[in-house]
Amino acid sequence: MDLCFKVYVQAKGLLENIKTKFKMIELTVLKIINIQFDSKKSHQNKFLKLVEFMNDKHCFSDRESILAIEYFKDKNLEVFKGIYKEMKIDVFSKKVKNISWDLMAPRIMEDFIKGMTFEKDVFIPFLFLMILTLEEL
Repeated sequence: MDLCFKVYVQAKGLLENIKTKFKMIELTVLKIINIQFDSKKSHQNKFLKLVEFMNDKHCFSDRESILAIEYFKDKNLEVFKGIYKEMKIDVFSKKVKNISWDLMAPRIMEDFIKGMTFEKDVFIPFLFLMILTLEEL
């Protein structure tokens, strides 16, 4: 019983960690879109605005930063295709969640691998899918 409780506590902690990271990524994606739509400044100035936001929220991430600067340079970046100002909120929300999940999935795998010890051959139980827009990430 003690082992089951330990596993439960660890799993619950991992789930909370994943939820927190996902919310931070989702917030950053929303800010990237907000900056792109609300600013007519250069891509460098837009990026500085994003960095300021990330510093304020203590959520700097290199993946989102790279994606943002590419989006600020090229408004037709595949990851953000289909997002426009006048879209319905439920469709917009779903697209933002999908983008956030695409950015989150590799982190989950990385965290899983970091927690492993490689004393023996291991099998990593993840299904790798090729999603064209993930190539940009």
